[in-house]
Amino acid sequence: MNWLFLSILSSVGIFVSFGYFGRWAVDNRWAVAVNYTFCAVGGILLSPIGGPQFNEVWWIPALMLGTAFTYLFVKMAALTQSGGLALSTIASQMSLLIPVALAPLLYGETLGLWRALGIGVGLVSIGLMVTPSKRAIPAQNPGTGRSPWVDTLIIFLGTGLCTALVKYSRFYFVGAESELLFVGCVFGIAAFWAWVGVVRAPRLDRAQAVQSTWAGLVLGIPNLGSLVFLVKALGSGLDSAWVFPMNNLGIVLISSVAGWLIFGQRLGIKSLLGIGAALVAVVLMR
Repeated sequence: MNWLFLSILSSVGIFVSFGYFGRWAVDNRWAVAVNYTFCAVGGILLSPIGGPQFNEVWWIPALMLGTAFTYLFVKMAALTQSGGLALSTIASQMSLLIPVALAPLLYGETLGLWRALGIGVGLVSIGLMVTPSKRAIPAQNPGTGRSPWVDTLIIFLGTGLCTALVKYSRFYFVGAESELLFVGCVFGIAAFWAWVGVVRAPRLDRAQAVQSTWAGLVLGIPNLGSLVFLVKALGSGLDSAWVFPMNNLGIVLISSVAGWLIFGQRLGIKSLLGIGAALVAVVLMR
């Protein structure tokens, strides 16, 4: 349970970092590349079994996850800045439907009536807390010329499938002793693709490069923690059909409070109703 709580706090830190990116005039690609490099080095150095071996059975899922992480992270940062925090939160947190739906098929886990009802109430609470008004959603994403809901759908599907693959890898391939090494290698692959994107992008001036480097380091700390703690929570014997809804509910609930305390975002009637529904969902899913 402690691992799950730490994962939730770390994930909230990611969204708070994204919220500051717009204020800091950060280059998203550069910051994401620095962030993943920090996470890769941190994960490998913290691993109790040393560096990676190329005969590890989890290399293929690690390659898939690292590649997807880079694309989705840049997409999420851009959507947060263009469409607002609400849209990116909807996309990433509603994605819990995918791993929860797959859990009974892949691992034989059962939801049960009360837990299924709790998940339903939790989805309603997430919708209430993060659904923005129509006027708050731009008609098109700046720079893409398309509706932000297209990117929202991409993040929803991508995040959900990645989360399911993390659980699948932990269940079948990754032992407790190699958790941190697996996480470090996933982030290392993500860092490689992120720096490829940086090389292909226009060169930054020195001031923006320094600013984006610091932003990437700030982002890297909670990003590393979010995956490390989630993998440990999944390896602690808790059902993923319970872990994922609780994780996502906690992220949205604490993010709403953090947005109010840090960014001065008002909690309207829908947000307050959503927080109440989230508490009910937590009780139902215990």
